[in-house]
Order: sequence, then structure tokens, then C-alpha cells
Amino acid sequence: MCNSSVKVSVIMPSLNVGKYIAECIESAINQTLKDIEIICVDAGSTDGTLEILKEYEKKDSRVKVIVSDVKSYGRQINLGFAAATGQYMAILETDDCIKPDMYEVLYNTAIETDADIVKTDFESFVDTEDGRKYSYFSHFKDKSAYNKIFTPIHNPDSFSSNPSTWSSVYKMSFLKENNIRHNETPGASYQDTSFWVLTLAAAKKAYFMDRAFYMLRRDRNESSVFNRGKIYAIFDEYNFIDENIPNDIKNDENYIKVYWKKKCDHFIYHYNRIADDSKLFYLCRMSEEFKKSYENNEIDLSLLDKNRKKDIEDIILHPREFYARADNQYNINAKKEKDNLEKEIRKIKKENDKIKKEFTNVINSRSYKVGRIITFIPRKICGGIRCLNQNGIRYTIKRIILKIKDKTH
Repeated sequence: MCNSSVKVSVIMPSLNVGKYIAECIESAINQTLKDIEIICVDAGSTDGTLEILKEYEKKDSRVKVIVSDVKSYGRQINLGFAAATGQYMAILETDDCIKPDMYEVLYNTAIETDADIVKTDFESFVDTEDGRKYSYFSHFKDKSAYNKIFTPIHNPDSFSSNPSTWSSVYKMSFLKENNIRHNETPGASYQDTSFWVLTLAAAKKAYFMDRAFYMLRRDRNESSVFNRGKIYAIFDEYNFIDENIPNDIKNDENYIKVYWKKKCDHFIYHYNRIADDSKLFYLCRMSEEFKKSYENNEIDLSLLDKNRKKDIEDIILHPREFYARADNQYNINAKKEKDNLEKEIRKIKKENDKIKKEFTNVINSRSYKVGRIITFIPRKICGGIRCLNQNGIRYTIKRIILKIKDKTH
């Protein structure tokens, strides 16, 4: 049920983010837009995250804590969505944070434009010994693509933007009317993919802003790309899209084009991310996934460039050959890197030899020898005082006598 007094429902899925949760929820609580609700959905944290959230729930009536029955990012978002009462929905991942005016700016823009989706650029960051380092991410190189209303399936470039479902607000009535939800597969692997495609495909009005309000943490380990059990998660996401896309959209020529371009790009992207020992398994599964559609001329590769089109066709028809060629290219690139490294080492060695030669020339020079003679007595006195301070007078006298004996022998 929509509550007109709540402008934005902020859904925060959490699991063992005790190190980051306070900064995250503080950034939500301190928004300049006060008419929000913050729905925290925890999936059974064991590091104190849940306890911290409950403390905030006691202090701020806008905070509501829900415990998910399963560890699934998609399930957590769906539980939050079911409990939400706002006019718009937003997602805030609990190791990230947002600028104070994010939801005020996005909400006002959504109201002014009547947009189904308002999406912004974002910043990623890492924490270092020298402080927090930020990088800006733009969805479009062409600035004219920003700050205007458009229909995504009529604008293929919008499907090439970063999913970043969390840098957006979504009209609640739009999500409900189109029955859009997250895939509830286990864990947190790529569930934003299907949600992103389904929202863009169904949206009549989308608005992208060339400003960044969301700050994405990039210094946590992403182990899912090395987990063989998760390498097929992208397949699950596209199956979920196919099962949930309305027929009128599914048969739209514009959607067919952007769908196949995005699917091809996504599958190649995830192939390049997974661990090497999983790549052949992935390619064979990808070949199976694409082959029937390819043979029935259902795949529209017209939006792909020449090289990407050839890669997709080779993977479909000859996955093992593609893998062998790609592996060989990897070895070639590795050899080039090795050769470049060895070249750099030789250069450093050459410079080091030059420095050593110059140093030897200085030591053998007349001026250096004269300087050593002049400073001999002061150096010995300084050495004696240092030895006296560190070891006492008896040890120092013994050292002086031993040195005299060595010189006279």
C-alpha cells in the first residue's frame, strides 16, 4: 500500500557488514529529504550487523528491521519491496554510502518529469592509508544523452549503461503494475541484472542525470567470480528475464535487438571475469544456451561490432576451438608481458651498473681520499663517543686496544 507521506522507501539488504553498516545507515538517516522510510533486511548476520540495525530502529521511527528467511539478495529486496509504502523505491547496499541530498534531488526530478526511473552517475571508492580515493563513473560519453526523458527500448545505448540499480529511484506503481521483482537465487550473484533489464524494458519514461550521489565501495573481496558454483548465475538471470518479460514487450522488435546485444555483451563480460579453470565449462554451457535461437534465426546480432559478432558465432558453433584460441592468445599476451618485464629489469640493471661505476670513480678520486684523511680523527672520536654511550667505558677501551693491535700486526 502506498503511503503518500512517505516519498521514498529505501531498502537496505545486509549480511555481515558490521564494519560499514553505521556509515551506510547514517548516510540514509541524514538525508535532506526527511519523508523517507528505511527498510533494513538482514539475512542472518553473525558479526553484530543485525544488533546495530536494531539499535537504529529504536532511535529512529523511520527505520524498520526485517530478518530474511534465506540468504538471498533478491529475496531481501523483495521482502523490503513488499513492506514498502513509499511513492518511490530505492536500494542502498550496506557497504556503500550516499550524499545527503541524493533522494531529495532524485525524488523532485521524478515528480517533475513523471519518470518511471531516475538514474544517476556514481562514484566508486577505496579506503587507503592516505585516505579515501574516488573514481567517477559516467553512464554515457555523450552528454546530450543526459537530463531528458526517453523510452529505453527506443534508445539502445541505455541498455549499455552500468546496471547500478542502487543509483536510481523507481516509481512504486510502475514496479507493481509490471510485476517487476528480483530473482531470488541464493547468495548475491548478479540478481541486479534481471531487475535492471526488466525495468528498462518496461519503462515508458526514464531520466538519467550526469551527477553522482551514490558512493560504491570497491575494496571488498569479490569471491563469487572464483566460485564454480556461481559461474552460471548469469544464465539464471536471463532465464528469469525470459520468464517474466510481458509478451507485448518480448515481441517488440526494438526490445529483441537490445535484448540480444545485452545478452551477448553480458555473457562475454562474465566469461572474462571467471576463473581460468571454469572458462571451458562456461563456454560449452553458453553454446547450448544460444544454439537453438541461433539456428532458428532468433538472435539479432546487428548491433554487435564485427569482432564481437564473430566471437559469439564461434562460441555457439565451436566453443572448444574458441577456448583454445583464446587460451593461446592469453599465453601470447602473457609472454609479451614477461618480455616487457625482462626488458625493464635489464634497463634497471644497466642504470644500476652506471651508478655503481660513478660511485667507484668517486671513491677512487683524489678529493674523496683527501676528505677521508681530513675527517679521520673526527670520525674516530664520534665513533668512540657512540660506543661509550652504548656499551660503557670498559668495553670501549677494550675495542680501542684490539683495533691498535690489529693495525700493528
